[in-house]
Amino acid sequence: MAGADDLRSALMDVTDDLSPQARALVPGVAVGDVTRLPDDLDTAMRTVGLTHVTAVSGGTSRSSWRP
Repeated sequence: MAGADDLRSALMDVTDDLSPQARALVPGVAVGDVTRLPDDLDTAMRTVGLTHVTAVSGGTSRSSWRP
């Protein structure tokens, strides 16, 4: 699990300077971490059926990062 935590942490670091949407989506797409996903973007993605973009296999990691 330490490797996954390291990857998540590194993704957060390298995306700090991106736009808010990109800062949220890159970790979401890469590892399912949607902690930075703004509510309005989350709602928009649900409305148009794009929630699969931030879903990962074994989605337990996603649910542990955002209840």
